[in-house]
Amino acid sequence: IPDVPAMIQAAKEIAAMGPKFVLVKRGHGSDSVITDVLYDSATGSEHLLSSVRVESSNSHGTGCTLASSIAALLSQGASTLDAVTRAHDYVWGAMRYSAQLDTGKGNGALNHQFQTSSFLSPAVYAGPPMQTSVYNGRRLDYSLYAVTDDQCIANQGTDLKTAVAAAIDGGATIIQLRQKDVDSAV
Repeated sequence: IPDVPAMIQAAKEIAAMGPKFVLVKRGHGSDSVITDVLYDSATGSEHLLSSVRVESSNSHGTGCTLASSIAALLSQGASTLDAVTRAHDYVWGAMRYSAQLDTGKGNGALNHQFQTSSFLSPAVYAGPPMQTSVYNGRRLDYSLYAVTDDQCIANQGTDLKTAVAAAIDGGATIIQLRQKDVDSAV
C-alpha cells in the first residue's frame, strides 16, 4: 500500500467485509514518519497513528508485540482506540530503546523492558519522552512478557496449561501463544 490515502481506502474495503475496526500497518518502507491507520466502521472515523521511524536492526516481534499489547489492554477494559494508540506507542518505545542494543546476529528483539529497566539504551530519536502506560489510575507493567509455542513447551516436557500457569506465577503480565505453524485456513 503506497501511502496513507490508499491505507484508508484499504481499511474501508476490509471494513465492508464486516469487522468493526480495521488496523492497517505500514512499518516497512523508507518514510521518515510511519503512519498506521485505525478505521472504525461504525462511525466512519479514521485515526492516524504516527511516529518517527527508528533505524534499528532490533525489530523482531513488532507485530506480535503490537497484537499482544492491544489484546492485553482490551482485556483490561480500554477502548479500541485507546488500546491501539497505547500499543502503538509501546512498540515504538520498545524499538526506540532497542536501537543501540547488540542482541546477536540478524534481526534482534525489541527491548520490551524499556519502561521499567534500569538500562535504557541511547535513543536514536531525540523526540518527546515516552508516556508511561496507565489504566484506571495504575501503571501497566509490560516488564514481564512471555512468548511461547507448542514446540517450545514440548521441549521443556510440559503442557500449555502448566507452562502458562508457571509464567503467571512467575509474574508475567502478558503471555502470547504463538502458533506460526498452524494452518489458519482450516
